[in-house]
Amino acid sequence: MSLGLHERRARRRTKFWFAFAKWTFALLMILAAGGYAYYAGENLARREVIRLDTEIQTLNDERAKLEEERALLEEQIRTAVTRAKEWESQYRRDVPTGEMQTFLGLVEKKLQDGITPDRLAFLIEQAKEPEDCVDEPDTKRFIVRTPLQKGANDSVSFFGITITASGESAVNQNGQVEAWFDIDKPITVAFTQLGGDAVSKTGLLPLHHALIGQGNEHRFTISPGPRGFVLVTGQRCAYP
Repeated sequence: MSLGLHERRARRRTKFWFAFAKWTFALLMILAAGGYAYYAGENLARREVIRLDTEIQTLNDERAKLEEERALLEEQIRTAVTRAKEWESQYRRDVPTGEMQTFLGLVEKKLQDGITPDRLAFLIEQAKEPEDCVDEPDTKRFIVRTPLQKGANDSVSFFGITITASGESAVNQNGQVEAWFDIDKPITVAFTQLGGDAVSKTGLLPLHHALIGQGNEHRFTISPGPRGFVLVTGQRCAYP
């Protein structure tokens, strides 16, 4: 009977230690799994940090490169603007405008007509404002020709020079074309001397023009007159 009790106790101890060993092994496995997971997570986090640091460095490098490119572009723009202003200033200095452009055009035409540069230079040097005018200024008026206005009283004469003019027709508020010329648009004035020599000048009123003939300078000013008319003031002065 004591032998049976002893065996039962032995079996209980064996069963206890077996259960203890099983739970101890399970606990160790859990601890090992946790340790592995922690280690793996730490490595993953470290790699992610390294990756992010690399990306940050790359972005910083790209930003620095873009800033350098922007600074270079800004410098190029400033240089281009400076050069453009210099070219504009040089263009204004070198390219004549207004009266100077008209004057140079006349000089070029005379050279093309065969007048020598020395002759032109001499005449320019001798030119001066007339001090000895033969006549007092005289003013006449005439009608400006338009597509709808042609006929009498469309010319005047000074010193053997016939003056006529043509322009665009005026348009009233209803869009209808009138017979008289549009004073706000350029007109063309023709000066015809005895013998048939004629010159013309186009522009907005008032217009100024001078002709040399018969040893005199004939000076004219064309200005607006009554509707459809222009006024011409002429004066004859000594030349040169």
